[in-house]
Amino acid sequence: MLLLWTLLSAVVLGGCTTSVADTPDAVTPGSVSTAPTASAPPTTSTPTSTSSAATTTPTTPPEPTSTPATTPTTPTTSTTSSATTTSTTSSATSSTTASWPASLVALGDSVPAADTCDCTGFVERLGPQLQAATHRAWSVHNDAVSGYTSGDVLDDLQDPDVQRDLSTADLVVVQVGANDLDLDQVGDPDCDPVATSDCYTQTLDQLEGTLGRIVDGIRSLDQRPDLQIALLGYWNVTVDGQVAAAQGSAFVKASVALTEATNAVLSDVADRSGSIYVDTRTPFDGASGTRDATDDLLDDGDHPDGSGHALIATAVMQALQRSGAVDDWTQS
Repeated sequence: MLLLWTLLSAVVLGGCTTSVADTPDAVTPGSVSTAPTASAPPTTSTPTSTSSAATTTPTTPPEPTSTPATTPTTPTTSTTSSATTTSTTSSATSSTTASWPASLVALGDSVPAADTCDCTGFVERLGPQLQAATHRAWSVHNDAVSGYTSGDVLDDLQDPDVQRDLSTADLVVVQVGANDLDLDQVGDPDCDPVATSDCYTQTLDQLEGTLGRIVDGIRSLDQRPDLQIALLGYWNVTVDGQVAAAQGSAFVKASVALTEATNAVLSDVADRSGSIYVDTRTPFDGASGTRDATDDLLDDGDHPDGSGHALIATAVMQALQRSGAVDDWTQS
């Protein structure tokens, strides 16, 4: 009997233990005080995982953030001309290098146009020389036309294409005036002396006025204070070298006098307008005026050949360097 009671008690108590053991899982509120301890690891694990995800999430944004930062660089390089890339490369080696291309525009007659010789003209030579000197890329726009007078250049300032070129120019070189003159009168005794002769004084006065309006017109189209305008003189407004010598000493004397008078006008306009005057006579004829320029001229004795254009380009670069313009372009 005692044994039977003991067995029954064990069965009853065992069922209660199972029921109690099941209760915490079945009754969530009842497990609050004890479950936290048992559930702490999962609870702690979940925040830890969440915290880890949160830590990773901030790490991910910097990657997208760095991608946009890099993305603009790629389009800029791909859409920019190779000239700009050259400037950018140069800037890596010099703290004073500009990061965008500069622009050169040429106006004038057959000398800057350079279409009378099978050679590279001085305007086209200036582009690479300016790039080397300023460590920035240069675009070149040659709007000079053979046969142009100063009046033609002035009229060209109304041309939309020329206006577009001039509106962004850093340097404008102008060489014009020889075609304004009646060169058939050179050497005529009635036109001597040239400086006071009625054959040329009126023409030279008109040239002076027109050149002034050309400079003003250029500045009205490009009003940036760092714009530089270079007015180029002539080594001779007519033929030179052996071609001139063949026409006699009177012709040579008159041509030199007319050239000096024309260059004086160009120089005066440059001084008054804040432009740069470029002496091209000395490179061709020497400081004393006795150098034979034949080897630097075409067979016509009038237009420069390749070596002549090289002389002009050098003269322009030297004038720009003396004026400080090259340094300004390098530092801007």
